[in-house]
Amino acid sequence: METAVPVGRPRTVARMAFLGGALYVVFVVGTILLFSGAPDSSSAPEKIIKYHSDSGHRDQINGGWILIGLSLFFLLWFVAALRRAVSLIDGEGILTTVVGLGGGIYIAVAGAAVALTDGLRTMSDDTSPPPGPSPS
Repeated sequence: METAVPVGRPRTVARMAFLGGALYVVFVVGTILLFSGAPDSSSAPEKIIKYHSDSGHRDQINGGWILIGLSLFFLLWFVAALRRAVSLIDGEGILTTVVGLGGGIYIAVAGAAVALTDGLRTMSDDTSPPPGPSPS
């Protein structure tokens, strides 16, 4: 039995959901802020600690984290609108599930990865032992 889908004018928020996809581009800017200028992981520990000890570099990393978080919110908005549009065609079929789950899983994993990266980078100067001989 087919369920009737109400037909009417979409709300302004739903009509503007395409902006969520467009604003997801902020992810690129956040990624550039998060990773640009950082020393390579194969660099000397002193160099890495010195880089992350600078509050300007930590601010840059945290700014990138905030921009990526905002872009993931806009992507979530877009995925929700896309799922609704697909459900109008597919009902509650497999495509609707794939759009919802796939988008949700990507957003969750990307958010966790960025949060871990930010946390590890900004606390590396607090948790690393000071350079020099270790106390006996």
